[in-house]
Amino acid sequence: VAVINAQQTSRDDLERRRAALLNDIASTKALLAEIKKDKNVSMSQLTALQSQLRSRQRLIDNINQEVVQINNNVVASNNEIKILNKNLEVLRLRYAQSVRYAYKNQNAQSMLAFLFSANNFNEAMARFQYMKKSRDFRKNQAGKISTTQNSIKGHINTLNKEKTKKNSLISVEEEQRQGLLEESKVANEMVTELRGKEKDLNAHIAKSQAAAKELDNAI
Repeated sequence: VAVINAQQTSRDDLERRRAALLNDIASTKALLAEIKKDKNVSMSQLTALQSQLRSRQRLIDNINQEVVQINNNVVASNNEIKILNKNLEVLRLRYAQSVRYAYKNQNAQSMLAFLFSANNFNEAMARFQYMKKSRDFRKNQAGKISTTQNSIKGHINTLNKEKTKKNSLISVEEEQRQGLLEESKVANEMVTELRGKEKDLNAHIAKSQAAAKELDNAI
């Protein structure tokens, strides 16, 4: 009788252990199902994130193209400013020469003397037209100088705006790159963590199932 009772106690203990293992397996499977559910949600989030990352990369590519265009505009503007400055120097030189000549030869008395010393009326009119053209030339030169100066100022303003825009775009690009790196890091960590949990749970279930099978054989 004692032997029978001992055998019964041993069997009850084995059955309790088996029941505990089966309960553990069921709980682990339920947890695994939650992990898989979370993984599916996370994979959906990861897919959306990857789409966003591709969009950001396209944005970065567009910004780089804009920066290239701005650099070309800066080079072109610098070249135009150089040409305008050369033209301005020529205009100033001619204007200064014209003013000096007018100061020496076209004061009120010398102009009258120049007109009245003409041999006839036609020559006087020709001299008058010459003086008028000379005066108009100086006026025209002064206008060209003013126009050129304004053009240079306009090009410099445009150049400064282009440089400011370039710096702004580069800052945006850097922010996008940083966001890209951070989100990629988070996505990789998320997937790695979920895969690790899933692997551990599957291993635990397999181990528990093997132990439960051994108890079944023992019972």
